[in-house]
Amino acid sequence: MQPQGDQRTSLVGHTDIGSITILFNITGGLQVLAPNADPLDPSSWAWVKPQPGCAIVNLGDAMVEWSAGILRSNMHRVTYAPGEQGRVTRYSHAYLVRPDSDAPMKRLSGEGSLVPELEEGEEDNLMSARDWEVHKAVAIKAGRDNARSRGGRPLKVHDQKNFPLRLQ
Repeated sequence: MQPQGDQRTSLVGHTDIGSITILFNITGGLQVLAPNADPLDPSSWAWVKPQPGCAIVNLGDAMVEWSAGILRSNMHRVTYAPGEQGRVTRYSHAYLVRPDSDAPMKRLSGEGSLVPELEEGEEDNLMSARDWEVHKAVAIKAGRDNARSRGGRPLKVHDQKNFPLRLQ
């Protein structure tokens, strides 16, 4: 809940560490950072307009890890609702989905997968989700893993017959 008239940013720019976040709200207040933009530039942030009867879904850092960076975990922040919405108390409900503690964090590649196999010099993540989350939390606290959008690696499709969508 963000009190009526409160125009502070209540949750600074960040990505979600889990796999998926499902957000339910009826007033604005969520902003996403434009790709490759400076988070310190106020014009780099775009409002996400809630739609009645819909949820907002954010992919988290675990999805980036599993997809070898194909999927993107976008930086976002929670701030005051724009316009007349800012005059009412903002309520929202976020459902944070995280991997099972023992789930492996290695990439989900293999036969039939669009996730690429390891390239020469790359190493797979052999941590459990529990160990990976602790490692990330320690790195964030120590300033070694600053908030930023993650992922967005181009998808290379080698077999157009089995994947007819045109990807750019």
